Amino acid sequence: MSEALTESPTGRMPATTAKAARPQWRAPFAGLAIAALLLAGVEAFLHTDYFLYRYRSVFAAGRAMDKLLALEAKPKTAIALGNSRVDNGFHPDILQQQTGLEAFNLGLPGAEACNMEGVVARLAARDGFGQGRIERVFFGLDESFLQRTGGLGYEVFFDKPARLLNHGRYTDWLRSRIRLWGYTDSFRTLQEPAKLIRFIEASFSEIDSWGGSARQTNGFRAADEVTNQDAAQVDRQNRNTRHPPPAPEVLECFWATIEQLQARNVAVNVFLTPSLRGANPFSGEAGGPDSPYSRIKDELVARGVTTLEFDVSDLMAGQFFANPGHLNRAGAVQFTSRLAAALKSTTESGSAD
Repeated sequence: MSEALTESPTGRMPATTAKAARPQWRAPFAGLAIAALLLAGVEAFLHTDYFLYRYRSVFAAGRAMDKLLALEAKPKTAIALGNSRVDNGFHPDILQQQTGLEAFNLGLPGAEACNMEGVVARLAARDGFGQGRIERVFFGLDESFLQRTGGLGYEVFFDKPARLLNHGRYTDWLRSRIRLWGYTDSFRTLQEPAKLIRFIEASFSEIDSWGGSARQTNGFRAADEVTNQDAAQVDRQNRNTRHPPPAPEVLECFWATIEQLQARNVAVNVFLTPSLRGANPFSGEAGGPDSPYSRIKDELVARGVTTLEFDVSDLMAGQFFANPGHLNRAGAVQFTSRLAAALKSTTESGSAD
């Protein structure tokens, strides 16, 4: 049987010979290289603010990014930092009405001082502090703010990498560098059907986080109108039968943050967040001179930080709380009104001196 012939520049030749004469483009690692490029692209995308912001209705860190971007787009004169008790209890509009200070609520559910150190460092790197920008910072203190919390991924997205290394938190540092790993805990929550549905919806349309856009609310979120954190986080902050001493490493972050702010001539104040589970451990004499909370109050005075302490005994009623650990909207209005009065009194007293 004769072979098929094909035309060539020099005449007719067998087809099998023609196929063999064609160059063979072989790249044995091409598939691996393409996969690596795709992986690098995904990893780079996960490091962007946009990804967190896109899923602000799904992940706690996404809502934190919603707040940060809102504040960076339109800086306010004053901000409040702390955990969910600040998120639900500090009403920026009330403070502005009574003091004239344009304010923003940067409280983050489940946050602790090391998370906030990173947040402040980010704002400082973007020239967020100074005259005409953020001039005053309020810290809302309770025992949980100075404890190692975790569970919401803030350490991956906001903690200072150098601080993670200094504290020997090498796994968290790696997770902050390798975001595919860092997002593992967040993605694991998508096993909940409702959260998975919200993730899918957010992938195709803009969905604001619970409580509304931070641009519209100035970061405030009323606890009686939204689900601000999962049951485990609520339980952790509601437990108040004992007051564990502050974690030394977290306290280190707190002092470093105050130093960072004061170095930029930012006025720093502290206020004490209320709870139905018991008195704030920083209130009053804070347990006496041997108490770690009392020593922290003394150190605040030494550092020139004024604690705005005022009577809230009549607010310790269920009508002002969404749950035992968090004020509702009515409670937040009342509490912030008293905070504003304390600030005005302190400011006027300082001016008179």
